[in-house]
Amino acid sequence: MKKLILCFTFLAISGCDALRGSSLLVSPASAKCPEKPTVVLSEKDVEEISLNDQTLTKSGQASSTKAIGYKFAAQSGERISLSTNPDICTWVYSPDNQIISGGKLPKTGKYIIEVSAPKGTKNFDLQIRLLDIVLTKDVALEIVKRWYKAKPQIFAPPFDTTLIEQITTGKLYSSLTSPDSSVAWLKKYDSYYKYNKSEITNVMNFSNSGKEGYINIKVLEELYLHSPKGIDQESSGTFTINATYYFRNDNGVWKISDYQKSR
Repeated sequence: MKKLILCFTFLAISGCDALRGSSLLVSPASAKCPEKPTVVLSEKDVEEISLNDQTLTKSGQASSTKAIGYKFAAQSGERISLSTNPDICTWVYSPDNQIISGGKLPKTGKYIIEVSAPKGTKNFDLQIRLLDIVLTKDVALEIVKRWYKAKPQIFAPPFDTTLIEQITTGKLYSSLTSPDSSVAWLKKYDSYYKYNKSEITNVMNFSNSGKEGYINIKVLEELYLHSPKGIDQESSGTFTINATYYFRNDNGVWKISDYQKSR
């Protein structure tokens, strides 16, 4: 089914205009949506969700007599990106219960997305993510956790380069994708790392300058380098590492740009 893509915020108005990037484009739709909902959203029909720069998909059934809601926390200045079916209406409410009609999210607090159908009952898939996320300590820590979760797929078959692109940028991205990278070396010599444990045991420092930031952590890691000759004992074992991860905003998404570590 054709999807209507909406970046920034989506206010379902007559004709269901779609915002793409910074340009306002008119997209034909099979139904017209009022400027304000005609159905009262009940608290019991609101689900609390957690958003980041990764797309979250929520599926359900909307109707003209019952609304569905999703509540999420956001920081002032962030943007929300929504994608849903063209015969579905959505509205985004700010923490002070005002419908958002454009611009970045104006306040820090809890927002609500209301979903309904202008006529009858319709199934929907709603894809949601945040852009221009404010880099907090929790956000930085979550990105690093994603990195450690991805390492078994980056430094072992399938050597997934899409994960490198999703999580890294700048110097780190270049070092992992160059012809003489550690990933290329592993593939060339039919080797791989196996990770038995990766645990962040302490967060020692965090800083955010606005455009860049870093987090200093302590990590307990158990890993083994496998090669055709067996396990490389010098590069294998359990290590406690002090690591500093540096972040840069890449087109609205925070990614790891570099890191330094010591044992």
